[in-house]
Amino acid sequence: MTPSRPLAPAVTGRYAMICDTCGARYADPALAFCPNCGGILMKDVPRRARGLWQRWDWLRLLSLAFIGTLLVLGAMATAVALGIHQGGVEREQRIRAIADQHFAKGEGYLARGDYEIALAEFEYVKGLYEREFGATYPGILEAIARARSYLQSGPSPTSQVQHDAAVAAFNRGKAAFEAGQCEEAIVALREAQTFDPSYETEPTRQMLYTCYRGEGLALLAGDQLERGVAYLEQAAAIQPLDPDTETQYRRAAAYLTAQRYWGKDWGQAVALLEELYAQAPDYRDVADRLVEAHITYGDLLAQQTEWCPAEAQYAAAVRLRYDEEVERKRINASRACQQATPTPLPGSVSTAVPLSTTTPIGGFHTGKLAYVAYDPALGDSSLYVVYADGLRRERVAISADQPAWNRAGTRLAFRMHGDRPGLYITNGDPGNLTQVVSGTISHPTWSPDGTRLAYAAPDDQGEWTIYIINADGSGPPRAVGKGRWPAWSPSQSLAYTGCDRSGRFCGIFSDSNPDDPAPAVRLTADINDIGLAWSPDGMYIAYMSNHSGNWEVYTVNIWGGVTLLTHDPANDGLPAWAPDGSALAFISDRDGAWGIYLMQPDGSQQRKLLDLGPVYPDWLNQRLAWAP
Repeated sequence: MTPSRPLAPAVTGRYAMICDTCGARYADPALAFCPNCGGILMKDVPRRARGLWQRWDWLRLLSLAFIGTLLVLGAMATAVALGIHQGGVEREQRIRAIADQHFAKGEGYLARGDYEIALAEFEYVKGLYEREFGATYPGILEAIARARSYLQSGPSPTSQVQHDAAVAAFNRGKAAFEAGQCEEAIVALREAQTFDPSYETEPTRQMLYTCYRGEGLALLAGDQLERGVAYLEQAAAIQPLDPDTETQYRRAAAYLTAQRYWGKDWGQAVALLEELYAQAPDYRDVADRLVEAHITYGDLLAQQTEWCPAEAQYAAAVRLRYDEEVERKRINASRACQQATPTPLPGSVSTAVPLSTTTPIGGFHTGKLAYVAYDPALGDSSLYVVYADGLRRERVAISADQPAWNRAGTRLAFRMHGDRPGLYITNGDPGNLTQVVSGTISHPTWSPDGTRLAYAAPDDQGEWTIYIINADGSGPPRAVGKGRWPAWSPSQSLAYTGCDRSGRFCGIFSDSNPDDPAPAVRLTADINDIGLAWSPDGMYIAYMSNHSGNWEVYTVNIWGGVTLLTHDPANDGLPAWAPDGSALAFISDRDGAWGIYLMQPDGSQQRKLLDLGPVYPDWLNQRLAWAP
């Protein structure tokens, strides 16, 4: 029987020997067998007796050390993440506390009868909350209304009271500035300007500029690009930025603009990234993004059998970074491109085109509808007009899209691409085309009186901008603001999709008069609210958005009330109003193929008007136009 513990006497000493089999100790190095278990003793150099901890496997120790290192690194990463999160939370808490303080001060001024100062406090709180959180401070609208009502019936505070308030706010701001607390300084100095814009004007401007510039650069360095750009825009509004700061601002703004088009307009995303890459190839991950954008855009074009443009995108990606799979795609696209049918010149087409249906559709009882369809025989898209009798269709132009009728339905504006890109007008005769603007443009729209056209085009910095030009082409185009998808209402309002100056608040904006400098009003809150179309009475805008995960049709009234009109797993979009407002036309790929559908203004009675086939390239950038 094997003993449960060593039977040999315990041996102590600096060089006691141990048995490798049972661990018993022995003192005589000449022994051949263990006196405890009988095992063969190894004849090597004497070894120190090992304690329990020394007999642990060295791999176990390394494992423990590795695990310990991971725990330490994990703790450090968690601490950093928590610190960043905590910093954001603390800043938000400070801003909310500042808003609460000023609201309380406003209530105090209101109670003392200092109505104008109270109103200034309330309006400051409202602006602060909207800038920082994009929301309305609870109860602020009611407080502003009360202050204004009291102002109409009560005496105004003396200028001395306003001056004293400005002095106090300025001193707080100066103290915060000298202490390096720029956020608190900005809040206090802006408050001082509200009370008395003439007090310490130049010192206030310089401190605000320094804070906005410094905070903006710090935010850019900390990868908070949106806030950094917003701060630098505030600095630039005070005085011009120095060249280095201006460069950093423009690069960050261009990067953000490209991000906004990422996944929504690959062509524009590629153009913006190419421009940024040409200026600063090492800026952030612009090189990686540009390669990915070229490949993704090429894949999209290939899916739409647009082989020649797809080959160009793949080639650009390979030039930046060689990849065997992308090179195979380029070769395949190049072969398909060489086999494609040449595209006829615009206007050189027969206008006699049969319809896919000969049955008049209920609801399509008035006017004519301009739309775009892909023609496989030509390998390109064509612009058509279909009439309400349901029996006649005319082809207006090849390599053309985005039609827009004038109010009378006598002239049709549209975009031409290919070899002669630009904005064109026709009276319906395919041989009578007039070019108004050359180059890259998007979504023309007529003024109510038919004398002018608005459209979108990239400016010198590559940002999409709304321009207005005379319909006869006379005079230079005039920029009216940043945005896309312009739509001119019968009542003169110009709606478009874009963002405010800070780039933080986006959606559909409506400018009641694009000829004056008054700011536009934001009606919705999503940059993906596109495809705008005014109702004939100027009270509603129909549009498309992907709030639900796929594209649906909505309407928004001029006060901001939104209504969902379609609710289908397929994609629905590009709405167009009937000339009398009795129906809406829209595009959909329900039932596995693209088509034009009609519905009532409330979304009911949805039915198909025309088949467009299985392929509809770049459908998000198309448009329907319905005229008398």
